Amino acid sequence: MASQFGTIFRLFPSLAARSHRNSAPRHHYNSISTKRNNKESLASETRRRRRRVVASADTCQVAESLTVFSLTPDLDDEQVSEVIDTCWSLQYMVRGPVCGSAGPVITGLVPSGTQSPKATSLEQFNNCILFRYASEKSMQDFLNHLKTKYMLDDVAKEKTSAGVATVTFMTSIPNELESIFRRGAEWEEGYELILGLDRSADGSTDDVEEFLRLTEGLASSSAFGAVQAAHGPVLSVINHTLQPEKEEEEGISCDDQFRCDTIFISRFPQDSSAVESFLQSPPMQAVIQADARSPVSLAWGLIMEVSPGQSNESFN
Repeated sequence: MASQFGTIFRLFPSLAARSHRNSAPRHHYNSISTKRNNKESLASETRRRRRRVVASADTCQVAESLTVFSLTPDLDDEQVSEVIDTCWSLQYMVRGPVCGSAGPVITGLVPSGTQSPKATSLEQFNNCILFRYASEKSMQDFLNHLKTKYMLDDVAKEKTSAGVATVTFMTSIPNELESIFRRGAEWEEGYELILGLDRSADGSTDDVEEFLRLTEGLASSSAFGAVQAAHGPVLSVINHTLQPEKEEEEGISCDDQFRCDTIFISRFPQDSSAVESFLQSPPMQAVIQADARSPVSLAWGLIMEVSPGQSNESFN
């Protein structure tokens, strides 16, 4: 039987020469491998392990947190800037982040055809702060610090319509200082595309990893020009809302709003058309439209605009 994900994989040009291999269901690999002799299986496994070691030498794992704000419409631009700048300054008061970016949400993304409380609620989230950390522990220490908790909880209580949520996740990025600390002119301004993804019922871990790895390559290709693209598992979704009566009115809490399995994140340069074109690519359309052939589907998505001064390296 041909893999239902094979057609999606062939949408990536780099897989054209490997389409025959993809025609076999990857999630049936174990039953296929039992037909080989032990020597062949051992040699194959050894080669795979060596490839993993080589890949890990070129990448490093970092922790990231995305804090999303649903600031009330009655706040003017100056008041919004004050709130975001104050929360942004947490990186200078509490040890943890090594770099970050912040800005307004210019577009919210939901699965194609979705009409639900989640789609309505997502429209209220209008600003983001993204921090990167050297380790999961440093991220947890930062988020659990009293100053961080008090500030975010206070903003959620006093100045939001649907609360404040923080999504924490891990990503693997190139093991280079410029990539880790987001250094260079290309990081000064642009657009962050952040997608919350769920694995489909029939998608294996291998299917998901290969699909997202190829999607990273597509985003970073000359066709779309992303500065960096990465993905990784979600660790937690924190609800900073202190207004249970508002959650009851909305019918959905902000931690439920942003719950998902995996985050895909990509930073694009100044031209927003690159993000729009990337979202129109066949693999992205398959994700957004919950195509049955795709191993992942969109749970939610945001496009954040980053202006000069809203992206930096922290010296904590």
